[in-house]
Amino acid sequence: MPGFRYRDDVKPHQLSEFEIADSDAKRAASQGTVVVTTLGGTAKVDPHGKDAALRERWDELNRHNLSVLKRHHVKLALGSDSYREDSVPESAYIDSLHVFDPPSLLNIWCKTTARTIFPLRRWGTSRRI
Repeated sequence: MPGFRYRDDVKPHQLSEFEIADSDAKRAASQGTVVVTTLGGTAKVDPHGKDAALRERWDELNRHNLSVLKRHHVKLALGSDSYREDSVPESAYIDSLHVFDPPSLLNIWCKTTARTIFPLRRWGTSRRI
């Protein structure tokens, strides 16, 4: 996801520079691109602490981007982008944004993510691949 590094890499940029355009989402969907979310780093910032206003702006950006991808049926996979964590914080953060209902998020996490990592294995399906 664009701008996934909450602070360090993005300070000189406007958050609007990281918005996903509808045209890009349409192209990603038509090409079968799978977008790996890697947004869990934002969840580490205390939403009530000194960076609360910035955290809310990042949440809005992430809601926007996920909504655009969802609207254009872009495949998503959850990824932690961290060697020390699994995708549980990633899933919890995305759930907190209320873009996907719980069954849809679970489907992304358990089916699409697994199929993306292991495309030739039978994950979350009763049919042969």
